[in-house]
Amino acid sequence: MALNFAAMGAGDMIWPTVATVSRFVIAAGGGLLALDLLGWTAPGLYACVAAGMLAYSILLAISTTRPAWHV
Repeated sequence: MALNFAAMGAGDMIWPTVATVSRFVIAAGGGLLALDLLGWTAPGLYACVAAGMLAYSILLAISTTRPAWHV
């Protein structure tokens, strides 16, 4: 969450937006796939939510290594 606010302060909101959309797609789409098509139970859904949070964190961490962040 702190990296999201840091990006807001830097005036570069594309990365947090992409990260949030990817988190939602992975969590919701993967969870739907896990529950409906694969027949997994709650642990499969939780794994998809965790994968979405991991993708969110990685994308935000990568966004701070861009040259715009080096002052």
